[in-house]
Amino acid sequence: MQRYQQVLEKMSGWTPGDWDSVFDGLDTIFGDEVSHHAVGTLRPRQFGGTASDHEDPAELAQRFRAAITQLVRRGRRDGVERKHPDITGLFERARALQSERLPADPQQARGFLRRLGGVTLELADHLEKTGSVTGLIETAGLIE
Repeated sequence: MQRYQQVLEKMSGWTPGDWDSVFDGLDTIFGDEVSHHAVGTLRPRQFGGTASDHEDPAELAQRFRAAITQLVRRGRRDGVERKHPDITGLFERARALQSERLPADPQQARGFLRRLGGVTLELADHLEKTGSVTGLIETAGLIE
């Protein structure tokens, strides 16, 4: 019974990711360079927002970092690295990028947010393909 209590306590501090806001952030950063849309209960994404002036860069970075944390934890919990060893490098790259600071220079910050958003999208896509997450995202390509 104590074990169940510990699980419940951990769950009470857990908040699910706001994937609509993550996708909005991706739209802000990539505009129509990346074709993605939510599947399942989430609505299709609309493209076109490219001006990062409309959103706080620190808020975008935090959204992407939270999504990366959730995706990496989900993948590790499901043992994806054992079944798909090629994803290990992606997890490591995501964690390393996640720990970097947001540059103060606007151009550098925009580049950093594009890298952070790109790895978020790549993680979601790979975990969808492995079956670790379902109904989250469908991608058609990312222009580098």
